[in-house]
Amino acid sequence: MNSNIGSKVTQSVDDIKKALKKQATLLTVDTDGNSQSNKSWFGKVSLFSKDESVPLDKDSNPMRSVLQLYIPSMPYIPASLNETVLLTVFVSKDYIDWVVREYQDTEHLYTKNFNNDSFFEVSPIKFELIDEDYPIDSDMLDCEDDIIALENSGKISDYFDVFEHIGGHKVGGYPTFLQYPIYFGEDDEIIFQLEVGDSNFFFAKNLKTNQWSIDFQST
Repeated sequence: MNSNIGSKVTQSVDDIKKALKKQATLLTVDTDGNSQSNKSWFGKVSLFSKDESVPLDKDSNPMRSVLQLYIPSMPYIPASLNETVLLTVFVSKDYIDWVVREYQDTEHLYTKNFNNDSFFEVSPIKFELIDEDYPIDSDMLDCEDDIIALENSGKISDYFDVFEHIGGHKVGGYPTFLQYPIYFGEDDEIIFQLEVGDSNFFFAKNLKTNQWSIDFQST
């Protein structure tokens, strides 16, 4: 990011961190063996409303279970999920059809076991707090001149030496774009991302309609 512009520092590193940082919840495999009480899973959806089953794709084939998230257990919850208790995700085998379901309570849900395929290896999910996540794209532009000035003055050697971006499966924080920023609709906000091989899948929720949109990038 070094450049001849931005020679005058107007914001300190702490000022920029305060302006840019976001919290997130990292999703990792729970290796502690607490799956009996865990409602959050990779590759498994077990809770459905009374009349629900595994959704079908455009060819009427059962979709694959991607994950099930019990939201109250997460250390960081985006405002757009404040009224959501459980979130489940399904995908077709060709990645074209996606279904995201949200529930405001689990008291009226039923445990059901279907023999549909799993998108991930079935594993319980462990939640970890990301207290500081920083952008790797145009989200940093408002502070770009100051970052360049800090680099040119020698106060920091490089943006990524000071501002850490966390990738992987996560809810909240900044998206890990692999090519260029993806823009959804005007009222859409990227809520979570999933890292699958050399691809990242981004899940955006419309803050007015509560409809979900999904897009992805590959390296």
